[in-house]
Amino acid sequence: MYNETSDFLLNSKNLRITLYLSLVVAHLVFGMLYQESIAIAATGFAFFAALVLIQLRPTQAHAIKVEKTVHLDK
Repeated sequence: MYNETSDFLLNSKNLRITLYLSLVVAHLVFGMLYQESIAIAATGFAFFAALVLIQLRPTQAHAIKVEKTVHLDK
């Protein structure tokens, strides 16, 4: 079980998602604690939430199909 946990965090995508989610929660707590700085908290929350959504986007495999035709007419 120890190997499964360490393998999860060794993946760079999972580590980035974990970091961004913790920053989303931190900005949410910051906004709740300091009401006078709600604009800063909301901006940080939106920014890191967008980064999480970008990381969770499915990867698209780009298959490039090239057809070459050669005409040997003289």
